[in-house]
Amino acid sequence: MTGENPNQTIEGAAQSQQANGAGAVRNPAPPSSAAQATVTIKSVPSDADIEVDGGFVGNTSSTIDLTPGSHEITVKKKGFADWSRKLNVTGGSIHLDVDLEPVPASAPMPTPAPAPSPK
Repeated sequence: MTGENPNQTIEGAAQSQQANGAGAVRNPAPPSSAAQATVTIKSVPSDADIEVDGGFVGNTSSTIDLTPGSHEITVKKKGFADWSRKLNVTGGSIHLDVDLEPVPASAPMPTPAPAPSPK
């Protein structure tokens, strides 16, 4: 996840952001006066866990409703680095396209050769 800032805040539904292949935020619709915003979250690979403010809400691809205010969105999948953004939701529709970065597998520890027997 080189070159991205996981602590950045994305304001409202009208701002777009691309973070070095790690996710895009698009808003094709103008903000509405509704009390909630709809957030559509897709990921590559799909079927990743979605958490909002630390609580599980579903798997990608999903559309969720959020109340206005600050929320932390996290997308997780085993074998991939977590993706997280803070959103300041003001209404409208928000689309998150998340590209999860694979985590390199740990190299197995070499097995030491048995010690020679004393003679």
